[in-house]
Amino acid sequence: MTAGSSAAPLIQLKEASSTAHLDMDDRRMERLRWRCRRGLLELDLILLEFLEHRFHSLTPSEQEAFTQLLSTPDNILLAYIQGVQNPAEKELMQIIIKIRQ
Repeated sequence: MTAGSSAAPLIQLKEASSTAHLDMDDRRMERLRWRCRRGLLELDLILLEFLEHRFHSLTPSEQEAFTQLLSTPDNILLAYIQGVQNPAEKELMQIIIKIRQ
């Protein structure tokens, strides 16, 4: 084998790994988009806007908190966003503050 021929499989492996990572990110985003679809149109619009424009700039722990927030019932989540109520968990409150901005 020549040096050039051994590099080709390495490049293909890196490309495959990169593609798999993108596919995983795409699947994750699709799942999050689906979870942002709520029974209230107001929540749909707010959450999807946040997901599309600000989610990628969050830290991994903030992304996890956003994912956890999506488990909140619609009426409570809307109260959080409107400032009528605040979540007890510090991490969720930090995400709510970012959503309100």
